[in-house]
Amino acid sequence: MRPVFTSLIERDPTGSVWLPVLLERCPRRERVPAPIRAEPGELLPELAETRRYKDKVLGEIDLLHCFERRVPPAADFLRWLILNSDKMTWPANAGTSEETLRRRRALCGNDPELRDAARVEALDLLDKRGAAGSDKKWWAFEGFTEVDCWLETERLVLLIEGKRRESLSPATAWYPDRNQLVRNLEVASGSVGTKEAFVLLVVEEAGPGLTRERLIASTPHMSDGNRELLTERYLGQVTWRSLVDALELPSNVLVDERPPDVV
Repeated sequence: MRPVFTSLIERDPTGSVWLPVLLERCPRRERVPAPIRAEPGELLPELAETRRYKDKVLGEIDLLHCFERRVPPAADFLRWLILNSDKMTWPANAGTSEETLRRRRALCGNDPELRDAARVEALDLLDKRGAAGSDKKWWAFEGFTEVDCWLETERLVLLIEGKRRESLSPATAWYPDRNQLVRNLEVASGSVGTKEAFVLLVVEEAGPGLTRERLIASTPHMSDGNRELLTERYLGQVTWRSLVDALELPSNVLVDERPPDVV
């Protein structure tokens, strides 16, 4: 992920040259309005700037702002989890403090009085602080998303989920049916204002697509109509090799020097 898009940004920080090519490689490119596909605009300048970032493997590194963008979870899904705590799965790591564990045990437990009191408190805190204020709070059962690559112009937002050896994973330990790709689609739907927003999956080898069953399982808080709107933001999956070839990048950008479980 990082070598490919770092190379593209170094070649052209505005994206004017390569972003239209990238969009044309998307299997479901027709979902992007043709005028935006042809002229998506220039990348926001701050995306090409660097910041210090604590990588789980590499430690402190300089990283472009387009990578690992933190975005809050969907408030509607947080609310559904609170209201349906009996449908959650208690994970191995359920909290970082005794107070957090106490409150979560009350919400997920069998005592109706304790559960109802915890639910009222959790919903009140969600209403007051919103999803943006939910990070590491006891009442938040889905964390912030770190989008692999976030490309944004004045007209378009494109979220790119990149996979090399690993497959898509559950998005939250509390609700394993919550699919990582679907979570990104919901992020694209709720975090970009009035801009056109889409998600592209880049993989080593093409695999199964996004099935209706997986979509429904991942979005218990949504109506069928909203699910259809969500799928319209998915541009499909392309392979790393086809992307590198189309963008005329050197083959060595695909050399993976990181451990096998790291994108």
